[in-house]
Amino acid sequence: SPAGGVGRLCGGWGTVGVGCVSWSALPCAGPAREANDAEGNQYRVATQVGKQDGEEGKRLFVEFLDQNPTSPLADDAAAQLADLSLQDADEQGAAGWLQLIVRDYPDEANADRARVLLAGMEARNGRVVEARRLLTKVRFERLNPAAARLAYRLFAGLGADPVDRVNWQVRERSAVVDELKNADSDTP
Repeated sequence: SPAGGVGRLCGGWGTVGVGCVSWSALPCAGPAREANDAEGNQYRVATQVGKQDGEEGKRLFVEFLDQNPTSPLADDAAAQLADLSLQDADEQGAAGWLQLIVRDYPDEANADRARVLLAGMEARNGRVVEARRLLTKVRFERLNPAAARLAYRLFAGLGADPVDRVNWQVRERSAVVDELKNADSDTP
């Protein structure tokens, strides 16, 4: 089945990260407005605490979102909550935070990564139509290479048409080759 193929390609979902990409491996684009000092400080504290104590980090990020729902860091806080949930093997909790990003912050860069990760979860759970719907809304130019590769892999695994599946596999392979070339040029 297409969903089974995606699961085999991307590995287990109960580990840190969804599929082949953890949330923390997906850097965020810059916000449209600068966070004010209070927002920035509160976010930094939650980030530091979350590295040492995941539960307390979650509490602080939830508090941040409650107090600053319109902050340019709000979608980043939800992304951190998704990552912390995944670190606790709480896929349902992570999915909730990813859905919040897609619903409440649909134009932020995190929304595209959230759609990819949610699509992987949906595919793994056999909800192929929902996975495809999420993927069709992804703006590939806003994804980093790892997230784009995962999206290509998901599209290939979910494709009903063999030609489409091959085309997505070619895109994934091309992205890998480009990454390797860039890594070689970065090496002194």
